[in-house]
Order: sequence, then structure tokens, then C-alpha cells
Amino acid sequence: AEYMGVAAYKFLKTFCMYNSLNQNILFNHIRLFLNNVGHGVGVAELLVEIWRDNRRIVSMLSEEIARYIVGLPCGHQNEKYLKLLEVLVFNQGHPLKRNQD
Repeated sequence: AEYMGVAAYKFLKTFCMYNSLNQNILFNHIRLFLNNVGHGVGVAELLVEIWRDNRRIVSMLSEEIARYIVGLPCGHQNEKYLKLLEVLVFNQGHPLKRNQD
């Protein structure tokens, strides 16, 4: 069952890579994905791809979700969460002041 979860998240990650339409589709289900963070199935990597270089949906980040993500453990074992934070505060190489406050 765990393998199926990993495969499903890997597929979704590929589905939305560099595709703003697919990123927008998956963004509508962001809370579902956030519920699976920490289960080791690749959710953080999917979230990075959903928000990567998509200024529209990055600017829709709610304070509630931002606080949740900031609260994730960001130690050496969890570098994926640092990448997620980076994607949320820098978009296409430009800082997003709104998400840095």
C-alpha cells in the first residue's frame, strides 16, 4: 500500500511539473495533500511542483497554510521542507514580499 502512495505522488508531481494548468488543478486539493505530509510518500516534493513558478497560486497561499508549512521540521533529514519554503517565498527568482512577512 505504501508503494502505491509513493507511485501516486510521483505521478502527480510529474503531472504538474512546468504545467500551470495542472498546477492549478492540483492546487484545488492542497488541503488533502497537506494531510499526508510526513508519511514519506513524496508529498513535500509534490507541493514544491504545485507552487513552482506559478505566481498566481503562490499568491493565494493562506496564512493558515503558511503557518502549517513553517511549522514543519526543517532539519537535515527534512531538506524537502526547506525547498518548499523557498518556492513559497521566491517565485521565478524574485522574492515574494507578501509570503515573507
